[in-house]
Amino acid sequence: MAAGLIDRANVSLHLNKEVASISLKGKKYEVNSTDGQVYYCEVVVVATPLDEVKIDFIPPISIPERHLHHTYATFVRGLLNPNLLSRFLRYYEDSRPIFYTVDEMLKWADLHGYTRHTLQKELVAAGLSPRLISELVTVIMRINYGQNVNISGLAGAVSLCGSGGGLWSVEGGNWQMAAGLIDRANVSLHLNEEVASISLKGKKYEVNSTDGQVYYCEVVVVATPLDEVKIDFIPPISIPERHVHHTYTTFVRGLLNPVYFGLSSTSSLPDLIGTLEVPDFPFSSISVLKDYSKDDKAYKIFSRKPMADDLLNKIFSDRKETIRIDWAAYPHYQAPETFAPFLLDGHQLYYINAFENAASTMETSSVSAENIARLILSRLPGGRLQISKSETSDSSNAKMHPEL
Repeated sequence: MAAGLIDRANVSLHLNKEVASISLKGKKYEVNSTDGQVYYCEVVVVATPLDEVKIDFIPPISIPERHLHHTYATFVRGLLNPNLLSRFLRYYEDSRPIFYTVDEMLKWADLHGYTRHTLQKELVAAGLSPRLISELVTVIMRINYGQNVNISGLAGAVSLCGSGGGLWSVEGGNWQMAAGLIDRANVSLHLNEEVASISLKGKKYEVNSTDGQVYYCEVVVVATPLDEVKIDFIPPISIPERHVHHTYTTFVRGLLNPVYFGLSSTSSLPDLIGTLEVPDFPFSSISVLKDYSKDDKAYKIFSRKPMADDLLNKIFSDRKETIRIDWAAYPHYQAPETFAPFLLDGHQLYYINAFENAASTMETSSVSAENIARLILSRLPGGRLQISKSETSDSSNAKMHPEL
């Protein structure tokens, strides 16, 4: 194809020559090659990324710093499969079946294979260079999942999808999604009350809270990771061991110290600073949450260890307020992934977070929850949940649940 285009254009082709400089000389350009050749041209077209070559422009030119983002769309398409998103969207089809296991759910959408091996393996197979993996993909993994390219392939693909443009959120906060669902479901919400035990008593479950409250339920749905909570199940349940990755989130209101980053001015600092997989780096990312003024901003820091005050005093030249959160954020992904069952006991005890080993996002949790809702309906007597009109929610009187 290239040879045909060259022939049709009737141009001279100079292979194995690198351009050293391009200088404007009156109405023409003087193009100097590294082997001493000089060419004079009325028009010059640069057809290679300027951040990958060393060409002196006289007079100098100015282009936006690209941070290798020009490769993003290309490598995502070549990384896994151009139909990856369309496969996930199959979970929204009306004709989708009801799934009893995560493995079954992933295999139906042809996504199961991506949980069998690491993202690193996918990247190498796609032909990505070690530098691109290290300087772009690894940085994205550290920001989104606090881990590196050794995470499982599907989680890595989801992380990459969440690092581009076209992302959406609810104006005023995503918490409104939960508030709206609570209103439509017409349920009682018990905040700041922990579950101590869940016991099967005949055809019902006895749910005991840590403050002594007792609830009797025909169906129980566990919608929190069981890896670090202490709930006694009677009879006991069995799920695969899973480690949770902790991301230490530090919120700081103040101003970054440009000297810490080897710069002379805060204006040279980007709104998002990502880091490579280097042991000496004390944080995964720093991003601007809100810009109050030139000298007053709110920042969010992700790190794998708590950020000590002496370190923060070096990173920031001014620090007005600091909030620290130890966030048990998502599974520590390790291929091949193993999954807990959706149905924990063969009766009516269900587990939404079994799907998190595939990927941990609002979207994946939603499709898992929707599948479990349909699984419950299919297993109840008569195959449907009986709700009288008096029990349905009146959306016109919906509450906002600010306590969320």
